[in-house]
Amino acid sequence: LGHRMRALALCALAVVGAQAARSVDLPPPRPLADGCSRVYLDVGTNLGVQLRKLYEPHRYPRAPVLSIFDKHLGAAEDRVRDPHLCAFGFEPGPALAPRLNALQAAYWRRGWRVHIFTCTAVGPEDGEIDFYTYPLHNSSGRHVSSSFMPREDKFVAAQAYEKVRIGQLDLAKFIKWHVLARRLPAGDTGRPAVVMKLDVEGMELTVLPRLIEEDVLCPMRALFIEFHIRLFRRNNRSDTLQYKRMRAKALKQIATDHETGRCTAVLFPFDDETYGFDDGVFRSRHVQRAIKLSPLPEPAYPRGSPRAVPGVLALPN
Repeated sequence: LGHRMRALALCALAVVGAQAARSVDLPPPRPLADGCSRVYLDVGTNLGVQLRKLYEPHRYPRAPVLSIFDKHLGAAEDRVRDPHLCAFGFEPGPALAPRLNALQAAYWRRGWRVHIFTCTAVGPEDGEIDFYTYPLHNSSGRHVSSSFMPREDKFVAAQAYEKVRIGQLDLAKFIKWHVLARRLPAGDTGRPAVVMKLDVEGMELTVLPRLIEEDVLCPMRALFIEFHIRLFRRNNRSDTLQYKRMRAKALKQIATDHETGRCTAVLFPFDDETYGFDDGVFRSRHVQRAIKLSPLPEPAYPRGSPRAVPGVLALPN
C-alpha cells in the first residue's frame, strides 16, 4: 500500500508541474534528441522490457524485435557503446513509475541516453487525462494492464478500478520537435534512423490520425503498432466502426506514402511482447502468428543464451 501511495503522489506532483509549465510562455527547449543519429521511441513502456531488449539483448535471445534493432539501430555489441543512440519511453501507469525511474537511473550510470516519461500518457494534445488502473490480478495470477477507459472484460469484471489524473503529452508535437528537428552529430558514420513502438491501449484512435496529419511517421524506419479494437468491441457498435475506419485509413495512408517513395517507414502491425513479465520466460503469445503475416525476418539471435555483453548491469525484475 505504501509503495502504491508513493507512486500516486509522484504522479500527482508531475501533473502539477506540467500545469505550471503550460501556464508560462517559454521558448521551446533544445531538442532532447540533439546529437543522436539513432532514436528509439517506446510508446507504452510498461515494465521497460523493450528498452532492455535494446540495451541488454542477451537477456532476451529469442525476441523477434532484436533483428529490427540490429538492422536500424546498430548491432547489439555496438549499441551499448554508441554515444549517438537515444531512447525515450512513455508510460502512464503510476505503479510502474518507481521501477522505470530505477531503470533510467541505472542506464544513466552506464552513460546511455535514456529518458522515460513516467505518469505520462500520449494523446493528440498536451493536457491531462483520466487513467484507470487495476491493482489486483486475474484468476490466472496475471496483472491486468491499465487503460484510458474502464475495462469490462471477464478478467476485470470482479475488480474495482482506480481512476487517477495524469499528464498527457502531444506525441506528434514531441516527435516533430525533439526527434525530427534534432541536430545530427558531426562525424558519425552510422545511418540516422528512428524506430517507434506504439502500444497505447486504445489511445491510437486519436493519436494515430494526428501522427499522420503532422507527417511524423514517414521519416521513420520502422513502426510497431498494436491495435486494440477488442477494447472498443466491449463498448458499443459505433465506437467499433469508428475504430475500424481509423485503422483502415491510417494503414492505407502509410501504404500509399510508402508505394510512392515518400515514406521510408515499414509498418509491423504488432508489438513484440515476448518476455513480457521480464522474468526470463519467452511467452510468445500472439507474436509468432503476427510474424508470419509481417515482413519481419528471422530473429538474429538463436535459441539459447548468447555471449553476454561485458559490463551490462543486472537490474532487478
